[in-house]
Amino acid sequence: MNGITLDLEERAKVTLGVKPGCSGHCTSYGMYCANGGKCVEKYNGYSCDCSKTAYDGPFCIKDVGAFFEEGMWLRYNFHSPGTSMKDLVSRTLLSSTDPEITATNHNLNKEELSFSFSTTKSPCVLLYISSYTQDFMAVLVKPSGNLQIRYSLGGTKEPYNIDVDHRNMANGQPHTVNITRNERDIILQIDHYPPATYNLPAASDIQFNSPKALFLGKVIGLFAQEQQLSSAANQ
Repeated sequence: MNGITLDLEERAKVTLGVKPGCSGHCTSYGMYCANGGKCVEKYNGYSCDCSKTAYDGPFCIKDVGAFFEEGMWLRYNFHSPGTSMKDLVSRTLLSSTDPEITATNHNLNKEELSFSFSTTKSPCVLLYISSYTQDFMAVLVKPSGNLQIRYSLGGTKEPYNIDVDHRNMANGQPHTVNITRNERDIILQIDHYPPATYNLPAASDIQFNSPKALFLGKVIGLFAQEQQLSSAANQ
């Protein structure tokens, strides 16, 4: 500091009221950050970071989800880090009518998805991520009520499907889905069941190229693969 090296550890040893072994507030109270909320240390307390959860409030327990009636859907458009707010608003307003908006140059080797849902409708599309290429990822409830995860990253003729056949997910009860992909390795956890590991085929690409939009609910048939996905979901 100001060109002088300070031995902070030695100074702490001789300073009244300072002692080693401080564990912080999160060690004792971090458990109160629910639903995946992250405990953040503060000078005289702690707070819960709910930004990566579907909940809000001081302890991440306020549900901020939505109720979707049949035929309703929500779309979120991805954008590149250099996109201005003005461009982002313009892209959002035009995206439903202009599919030729400039593609992002962001490719993903890994992603982590976590969401909760409850439904009595089957088949249905829970989540779908489109791209400016032919790549897509989807989470479906099949006519049987079983969950299916689909990855199509190129290199193979057909999407890679993960079928979760051990229970009916369209029973009106809340269910939690956690999907983590790191290149070819996919870890899937449903509710309280132990995580299961899957692997993309050797011929499959490992990059999700130029993600465009995330859909919750109904998939709009803007691309051929979306139409194929919707058709398959209703078979």
